[in-house]
Amino acid sequence: MRTIYILVDSFADADFTNAQMINAREIVARLDPSRFCVTMFVQGGADAKILARPNTRLIQLPQRLRTVPLVLQAPIAGARRMRERGYNRVADRLAG
Repeated sequence: MRTIYILVDSFADADFTNAQMINAREIVARLDPSRFCVTMFVQGGADAKILARPNTRLIQLPQRLRTVPLVLQAPIAGARRMRERGYNRVADRLAG
């Protein structure tokens, strides 16, 4: 079965306790790592469940210019999906 790549626009930090962050971390922790490759963002210390999950990529955001890593992930994820579907020319444009 093909791996599904997910970019989660929530933080994996254990210190963030609002409902959206908690729900996102719980959902990611429950996804089957053999089927889902998950990318999340982190500012401090990541939640233990997320750190222990295989096939999870954590992107550390800098103190300043936090938007830059967020924006750069969209074309990369889009290019990966396009290549998987055989649209290599479009993927090359997205990846820059």
